[in-house]
Amino acid sequence: MTGEEIEFTDFPVRDLIIKVLGTEEGVDEILAAIGQVDYNVPYTAQMSEDKFAVEMTLAPEPLLLTLPGSDEETPGTEIEVTIASTAGTYTLESKALGFGLSVTNVKVAGEDLEQFESFALDFDLAKK
Repeated sequence: MTGEEIEFTDFPVRDLIIKVLGTEEGVDEILAAIGQVDYNVPYTAQMSEDKFAVEMTLAPEPLLLTLPGSDEETPGTEIEVTIASTAGTYTLESKALGFGLSVTNVKVAGEDLEQFESFALDFDLAKK
């Protein structure tokens, strides 16, 4: 967590790809093709009234992924993932940050992915 963004290095996209494909088959190959996915979530923060925690309002932007084409002449496939969030809380005493992100929609090549079921990722992070 730095500045006014929560920074993810190597965002966990495996579950997302499994949901999109409906199977685990081929997931490792897709992950290798996409490479490491870094993702930042902007937020605003405000001290709680009791001064024991920092309340955070997260404002996730769409996650954009490109699945490379099979060769130089084949364009890559653009994937846009819409993400919503729950409020985050950073507790001063425990130095723990908790928040949730939900994948609410996926577009592949500009088209909504039919029958996509949203899912949530919960994060509980402790500062070392």
